[in-house]
Amino acid sequence: MSDQLFSLFPKGVNKVLELIGTITVKHSLKLLSVHGILCMTGILGGKWVLDKFEPMMDIPSGAYFTQFDSGVNFKEQILVELFNHIEKHQINVPIAKVFLLTEIDKAHLLMESNKANGKIVVVNSYECSNY
Repeated sequence: MSDQLFSLFPKGVNKVLELIGTITVKHSLKLLSVHGILCMTGILGGKWVLDKFEPMMDIPSGAYFTQFDSGVNFKEQILVELFNHIEKHQINVPIAKVFLLTEIDKAHLLMESNKANGKIVVVNSYECSNY
């Protein structure tokens, strides 16, 4: 897959959104161009600790490695800016399927299948959503 990417972007890509996490982050870092940014925002790979990570070796010179955390370190203003950017530039964020909270098991199965092709949304009730 890297060969396909580099055939389209010989100098690497400007941005990578890392959703899998620690098991793929080193590979994703290698895809960056000079001044490229990798933002790690997911741990779908299930592993929280990055083994044998050497920042001086694994982060390409001139590239940036950051993260987004919706937990303890969550900064509301960053999320507001993200939604404003999406709205301003009319970015289409595809929604694969909307589930009720009582269907969380089905939502999780769809996520694990890697066949959603869009965001998986879970709501308390259909009345509280626009979907």
